[in-house]
Amino acid sequence: MKILNILYVILSLSVVYGEIIEETGSLKEFLAGTQEGIAYDNFISHISEGIADPGYNDYGPAWHDNQTNGFGAYTVIPQASSTLNVWSEVMGHFIKEEYSEIDAILTDSLDTFRYDLVMFQDSVLTRTYYMLRERLDTSFVDNNETGPPDDDVVGSFQNGWGLYILNPSAQNMNMVVQVPHPCDDFLSSYIGMEIFLQCDAFAYQIAGAGREVRWTEEGDYSNDRSLSDPSRNENSLFHLFHKAVTDSLENNPPHSPVVLQVHSFDNESHDNILRSIVLSGGYDAGNANKPIRDVTDSHLDLIHFTDEYPIQAGMYGDHPEVHITYYYQVHYNGSFHFEGDSGSYSIPHTYELLGTNTNRQLLDLHSGYNHGGVYEPFVHIELDEKPLIFDAIDLSMEELLFQGMLPVTWRNYENFLAYYQPFVDAVHGYFDSWTEIPDTTAPLEVESLNLSNTSSYYIDLSWQYVEDTNFKSYQIYYDTTSQMSDPLVWSLDQDWNLVNMFHSDTRITDLVPETNYYFQIESEDHFFNVSEISETIMAMTIDPFVINDFDTVQDSLGSWYDQDEDSLSWEYSDSITYGQSPYSLHLYGNTWKTMEISPFQVLDGHVWQVAVFSDGDSEIQAFGVGDSMHTLFYSFAGSQELDIEEWVTVYQGNFPDHQWNLYQLPIADDWFAWYDYYPVIDRLIFINDDDGEDPGEVFFDYLVDMTDVLPVPPAVAIEFDIGSIYRSNGVRQVDIQFYSDVVDPDTYSHDYLWSFGDDSTSEEIDPLHTFLVVDDHPYTVYLEVTDQTERIGRATVQIDVDEGNTSFPLTMNFVGDIILARNYENDGGIIPTLGVEAIFEPTLSILGEN
Repeated sequence: MKILNILYVILSLSVVYGEIIEETGSLKEFLAGTQEGIAYDNFISHISEGIADPGYNDYGPAWHDNQTNGFGAYTVIPQASSTLNVWSEVMGHFIKEEYSEIDAILTDSLDTFRYDLVMFQDSVLTRTYYMLRERLDTSFVDNNETGPPDDDVVGSFQNGWGLYILNPSAQNMNMVVQVPHPCDDFLSSYIGMEIFLQCDAFAYQIAGAGREVRWTEEGDYSNDRSLSDPSRNENSLFHLFHKAVTDSLENNPPHSPVVLQVHSFDNESHDNILRSIVLSGGYDAGNANKPIRDVTDSHLDLIHFTDEYPIQAGMYGDHPEVHITYYYQVHYNGSFHFEGDSGSYSIPHTYELLGTNTNRQLLDLHSGYNHGGVYEPFVHIELDEKPLIFDAIDLSMEELLFQGMLPVTWRNYENFLAYYQPFVDAVHGYFDSWTEIPDTTAPLEVESLNLSNTSSYYIDLSWQYVEDTNFKSYQIYYDTTSQMSDPLVWSLDQDWNLVNMFHSDTRITDLVPETNYYFQIESEDHFFNVSEISETIMAMTIDPFVINDFDTVQDSLGSWYDQDEDSLSWEYSDSITYGQSPYSLHLYGNTWKTMEISPFQVLDGHVWQVAVFSDGDSEIQAFGVGDSMHTLFYSFAGSQELDIEEWVTVYQGNFPDHQWNLYQLPIADDWFAWYDYYPVIDRLIFINDDDGEDPGEVFFDYLVDMTDVLPVPPAVAIEFDIGSIYRSNGVRQVDIQFYSDVVDPDTYSHDYLWSFGDDSTSEEIDPLHTFLVVDDHPYTVYLEVTDQTERIGRATVQIDVDEGNTSFPLTMNFVGDIILARNYENDGGIIPTLGVEAIFEPTLSILGEN
């Protein structure tokens, strides 16, 4: 039987009033082993147990730690109770290291709370920990129903509220380790403990009761009905401690807090075979950012801090080495590749084991969190309770857990601790890298800042995104003067999406109509490294011509011939609209609708723009325009492969679904290319085509003529002054000063490329060039000017440097002796008689054979 030194406990507790309990030993042994000289050890073995529905959850082998109903209890804390208020106060003091205040509160409430504040000196790690620990009630006894008394446990908890440990001098002050299900996720307690201790983390919390100990007892049991599950119950000490710790760490950015919530799973209970470690940012975190995945080429993430072969051959018997793609599985969007010594490997994706959507700690951290940021605040960790390699070599749980080694401690888990040690090392390596290696490299300069849309009160900008492993945000500066002497700043406070480095557009609002604005952009990382400022662009606030904004609701729309099968499956919607528009046109069936408009004369250079919100689930989601004779169709999204003889498909699939996208349509160029004239458009066609049973849906809004507000190419001319001819080293030369004359209403600065016709070039604005004067012939000078919108203007000019004699070779257009060749086709002519060579005989001595 596990002996509990009751006398020691009584003596210890008799002197705690007014002071903190001080203990010395191994924290690891207190948590999961044997340690003399402390109130009790092997905390995990004392956790309150209970079974509401046998077999619902997997608790591991019965001989290992049989779950005994009635061993311990759990006290439910009602919502808004004074108990929650008092414990919230305690946790606040705990974070601030106000230990005397905590001791006073716990002393006053000892009869009900049964908690002590303990200063634990770890003599092995030479660290000082502080913990809030519940006292044991020795009236609870668990004999585990195995027969041998060596695994009997005396003492469990009346409240079962959990254990909470702080490491005030931690190396990794941003790391929090949580174990919410220590009973049924039986592996999680031991791996969670190793992560906390080996990585020198700031906080560790473990629930004090199994999730089946208390439940609503309404209907059949399910984990959603658990009252003792702290991941589903925010009225718990577990959640209060989480809130106190993470709220305090939010004041210490960057990359803080990082909560590692550890779980384990029975692989046999899942339809799909899963890898050993399943990582995610939670059910709602598709991005899977650091520490799970570094989306940049820096590869600073948990996966890349793991060896390519984390499990060596023969560790557990006759088996090959385990590759990293069989060790990890991750929930992510896009792609995720491990760059190893032997190649690049795709990390397996999962939609399973992402955590429940009612996880209170996850929901708390994701409240107000932007998933576009490079750091993930919550990491959901699932560990296989019997990795596939053990099944492959027929290792039983009895062998793996050393059946017969009693009492059960961390030593029974040494096989699992060794198997998951590469993961613990990866966590350690990642956080060591974070704390010890400073980031001194600024993000790259943002390029291709561009005007994409304008109105009287806002301007839409776009740019080429940059990548940086510690990216923080973009910032746009804007002013009404080109000097940018006192610019306004457009940042995260105005556009939350600027935290996402892959985001490449924003809308600057509250501008003054008919005003020139100048814009610059920079990127910043979390270490205060700032990129070079971009080049300046200019834009004017002016409204485009509105063709149809759908703000006037029409009772009926026409049908496009026999294609409009679901003719009533459309509406004017006020739920999904573009910008501040009150309505959009919504198609949700197999629908082709037509709309008449006032005749619009399309002229050379006309560009239209339409806003489209598409789910991409239909076969064709498209837009068309027509005059009295012809129709032109643009497809935006859909699954059907279209005939390019009938559709302009350049946009299909290039834009994300489920968001508003602006499509600029070169209506004049496209129509003229198809029909060789410029039309008078008098009808529009809106298409959501799908012959299947479940068509998608599409919204149309804000159809405008952008011709007068889009960036235009610079108008370029060349001026020059010719100097006097002079000799240098016996060579006649002349200097010519060139001037670029550029008119560009929407761009402030330009790139220049001069070509002088003599194999020389320059990138100066107004270059001075020296020509050699050797011949009487002109030089053709060419200038190409590129603005920030990547539009190009060109000009050429011809330069005559001298009117002297030419030294060029004689050029002749000679076809032979015309007189000799006359009437060559007649009988007896020169060609039939003497041959064609006779025509050229008189000139051979002058021009030669060639």
